[in-house]
Amino acid sequence: RQAISLEPQRAPLWALLAQLEAERGNTQRALAAYRHAARLEPQKFATPYGRLLAQQATTGDKQALEALLTLTDTHPAN
Repeated sequence: RQAISLEPQRAPLWALLAQLEAERGNTQRALAAYRHAARLEPQKFATPYGRLLAQQATTGDKQALEALLTLTDTHPAN
């Protein structure tokens, strides 16, 4: 959070926060952080974020969290 406060326009920091929140089991916070990353860099994060929202709506928070962790493992923050 300190890094984000210093550089709030860096989408990869928001994606990293999303991963950390997901690992803690904070689904809503994780999705909010990922949504912010998608707003900052839509070409990089918007499509995966949309998939996560769809998954959350259809399968619930737990599976969306698992998908978020998988996504951040395969596309780590720069």
